[in-house]
Amino acid sequence: MTNALKIKIPVRARKYSLPVLYERHQEIVRLKALGYDSTKIAESLDCSVATVGYTLASPISIKLREEIQTRKNEEVATINDRIADLSDDAVQYMEKILSGEVETASPSLRFKVCESILDRAGHSRITKSQSTNLNAHLTAAEIEEIRERSAVAAREAGALMVLPA
Repeated sequence: MTNALKIKIPVRARKYSLPVLYERHQEIVRLKALGYDSTKIAESLDCSVATVGYTLASPISIKLREEIQTRKNEEVATINDRIADLSDDAVQYMEKILSGEVETASPSLRFKVCESILDRAGHSRITKSQSTNLNAHLTAAEIEEIRERSAVAAREAGALMVLPA
């Protein structure tokens, strides 16, 4: 008889059923989709960062993340369409508030709601900005007169004022 090569196959300490592994896989992908980093995911699921990395790099995980992203994009598009539809109503309602047709609720509250809807639709709040610039051209005599008046006012107020010569 010949000496046969004997290979000892290690017995794995951890045994998981497919449903358990699938659930863990799903949870890793879900947490990643929520914005958690691999370290936080590993801590919360009591596994290694390497396990999280391998799971996220798997083809199944990549496909699942793409599906989740597609669903998110569809939800965002739906919300955007609803906001666009509401913006027309908001404009009409603001017109009613401004014309005094609305009597049952606080017009300021409803106006703020309309303003918020319009802002979400991409129509930012109208703000009034006003500035005034004043330019004066004074002669040396006018400047000296202003200095003298300020010195008198400072003495009357009890402030000590030293003017440059």
